[in-house]
This record gives sequence, structure tokens and C-alpha cells, in this order.
Amino acid sequence: MVSNNSSVTLIAGTTGNTLTMDNSGQALSVASGSALKDSTSAVLTLTVATGSTGSVAGSITFFSGAHRLIATDASSVVFSSTGSFTAGTSSTGALFTGSNATGVIFQSGSSYIQQAASAPTNCTFQAGSWLRYQQNAAVGISAKT
Repeated sequence: MVSNNSSVTLIAGTTGNTLTMDNSGQALSVASGSALKDSTSAVLTLTVATGSTGSVAGSITFFSGAHRLIATDASSVVFSSTGSFTAGTSSTGALFTGSNATGVIFQSGSSYIQQAASAPTNCTFQAGSWLRYQQNAAVGISAKT
């Protein structure tokens, strides 16, 4: 849980690290005004396990590398109206690869900000959510709902 306007930086020592969040309930929580981010190009995978959920009212930022956020169950990670996810300028690949096809939900008012990486997959953008492309690349949203 990241709360009280705090910022947590995850540092993967080597490529291939996986942090599995398994709480048979809320396993990931980033409160409004708080931030969860990476600080390394070594690949880090954050997995919200089956039966667990995540809520993001603050921000998650992957600055660099082929990091992943995997939501195992449908609708298990929800970005609320104040939540945001940023694929930073050195991010690579599809950031939600391995997630359930509707595992990550962006509710009305939330934002997905893409400065690099592949087009978002395995996520749902509800009416009123924001998909912001801030990179010089073709927009790839054909499979979005």
C-alpha cells in the first residue's frame, strides 16, 4: 500500500524479477497523491495474483525497460478517476502483456500516458478515461473497448 502522499521507487537488482501481490483481497493500493515507480532498466514484473485486486487513485510510472503490470483476473486492477499510469520515455514493449484481456480498467477521469512502449493491450478504457500519446509513433488503439 502506497499512501499519505508518499512515493515508492522499486529497484530491480537483476532482470527477471517478479513481485507477486497476493492478498485474497486488495493486494495493490496506490492512494490519491501517492506514486509507485521504477528506477531501473532491469525488467520488473508486478503481478496481482488470482483472487486479489488493485486500486490506483494515485500514479504508477514505468520510466524505462520492459516492465509489466499483470492483472491475472478480469477487472482486478482499477485506475479510478484520479489514477494514472505512465509509460515513460524509455519504456519498451506491451506493459500489460500477460494480463487477463480485461484485467486493467481505466475508469472515467483516469489517464494512460504513453511516452514510449507499445500500444496498450489487455486493458479497458471506460467512457471519459484518457489515453494520451506523447510520442512520435502511430496510435494503436484498434483493439480497445
